Amino acid sequence: MSSMNLEERRHALATMREKMEEHFVELGQLLTEMKKEQVYRIYGYDNFKDFVEDEFNLAGSLVSRLVNNYKYYVGQLNLDEESLVNIGLDKLNVLRPVLKKSNPLEQEQWLQKAREEKTTLLKEKIKDLKEKKEKSMKDVFTEHFLEKLVTYFNCSRKELMFKLALYFQDRDLNEIEEQIKERQARIKDSELTI
Repeated sequence: MSSMNLEERRHALATMREKMEEHFVELGQLLTEMKKEQVYRIYGYDNFKDFVEDEFNLAGSLVSRLVNNYKYYVGQLNLDEESLVNIGLDKLNVLRPVLKKSNPLEQEQWLQKAREEKTTLLKEKIKDLKEKKEKSMKDVFTEHFLEKLVTYFNCSRKELMFKLALYFQDRDLNEIEEQIKERQARIKDSELTI
């Protein structure tokens, strides 16, 4: 595609826009190249977003997804066009953030799920994964202590925040900050010894 002149690229982009689901990988490649080469400047635009929105009636958010998918799936994961088209643009969009946080084995498992399952089921599995994400020690401690205070004072969290504001109102905040740093260091040290 790099061998195409500007008008050929422009025409190819317009044609592919019409058949996006079949050509979203090629479309992503063309858009990536055109953005990198700042083709929009030749046509009098200050930025790529305005160029694709005006010239091809493509939303900036869609263009961003196409470019990001191309860079990630082709550029980083080195997947071929046929595999990506078989999975589909919608699935790849929802899958990309999960894959970025996964190791290579998990990535392959997720890609296999994407090949086999419908988009809605894949989205549900991703949602479940996010909900099951492990809470940090800080989250657990904070949740436990807030619940303890709410129970002790027999009030809502909003009311608890008001009571804490009253309590801290006249306190020396520098002294409190030092105590907090000291306790954080102890907790961090205890996590290291576990």
